[in-house]
Amino acid sequence: MRGVAVFVNFVSKRIHPSTPKDAFETYGKVIDVFIAINNIKRRDMRSTFAFVSFSNLKEAMNAINGANNRKIDGFDIKVILDTNVSGSAYHHTVKDWVIYQEVPKSKGLQK
Repeated sequence: MRGVAVFVNFVSKRIHPSTPKDAFETYGKVIDVFIAINNIKRRDMRSTFAFVSFSNLKEAMNAINGANNRKIDGFDIKVILDTNVSGSAYHHTVKDWVIYQEVPKSKGLQK
């Protein structure tokens, strides 16, 4: 199941893998979470990015409207729709990235 993904920018590199899943379940069924931990372009930055995949567009739009500009683990995140034309939520073949799926619970979003 591919679903519809949102791109989440300015995610802490120290984020627990379950945090995005728990935070975004408020807006709909989270199918998958991808966190780019070892991104070469962001090696010297404190933040990275993630993709969160939902079961449908309505849930993804709820996440964009509800989570954009909120704090997650102390970082102000930006959330937009993933417009990857290939139809997949994100690429699992990118070298040096870590992929997390179905992980335990954590803190979630804060205002």
